Amino acid sequence: RDQAYRPALSSACELLGCTVPSLNDVSQIRSSNLMVRSHSETAAALVVDAVLINRADFRQPFPVMELQFTDLQGTVVAGRRFAPSEYLAGELLGSKMMPTRQPVHVSLEIVDPGAQAVNYQLRFHPAVDS
Repeated sequence: RDQAYRPALSSACELLGCTVPSLNDVSQIRSSNLMVRSHSETAAALVVDAVLINRADFRQPFPVMELQFTDLQGTVVAGRRFAPSEYLAGELLGSKMMPTRQPVHVSLEIVDPGAQAVNYQLRFHPAVDS
């Protein structure tokens, strides 16, 4: 993780046949314009739109996104985690690395969690390499 050692470690790994893991700091990923609305064509479905921005000084793997819905008491009534392969589309389909300081629009179609789900939030988790 220390940028000062990465060039030397990368060179050593070229000789040894290993790889230096990608830098990863999901605390530097922000979402904006998070909007949840009824699906225009499918009953009992919602469309979730958000813009993601990697504020880190380095590219990093796209995160796992966790969308949670809560009731008036703050109790989670529904939630799901989405892997990058589930939310990336268009020119970013299949991308592994999130660019720095470039907005990335994501859109998801999900089942409506019901009338108790009055609040929602989006969180990010490090993607697990396969």
